[in-house]
Amino acid sequence: MKVILLTLLLLSSYDNPLDSIRMAYHQLKSEEALEQFLESIDYIDNTQLVPYKASAIMQKAEYVSSPFSKLKFFNQGKHILEEYIKKNPNNIEARYVRIMVQSQLPGFLGYKNNMESDAAFIHTNIQSTNIPIDYSQLILINIDKYTKKVEP
Repeated sequence: MKVILLTLLLLSSYDNPLDSIRMAYHQLKSEEALEQFLESIDYIDNTQLVPYKASAIMQKAEYVSSPFSKLKFFNQGKHILEEYIKKNPNNIEARYVRIMVQSQLPGFLGYKNNMESDAAFIHTNIQSTNIPIDYSQLILINIDKYTKKVEP
């Protein structure tokens, strides 16, 4: 119940639903919060949310015990994210979400090969986007935290 109230509070505290999803994405600390996040995304018609949804699907693997289910969620989310980036290669948020995902995955999954190039792309292009300044700063802080600092 707390998560539902928190989600409603987050969604109502921002004028733009995308802003609320951006912030809620960084607060996914439980299975209940994750499920609520996925439900919230389903009610918002905005293709910019696809990377966040893909990441959340991959995060579902944390809450299942079967290795097959873990791999299923990972592959499903990875496919959605990679297809989105393939169609939108200049989307900074999609590349940021990929860094966030790849930084948390074990190496044996073989999905860590884009972190440095994504970080460089973000550093080069983030100033020319319409991403709010506070979120741009959070993106830069996080990518520098999870990758070697890569600047153009």
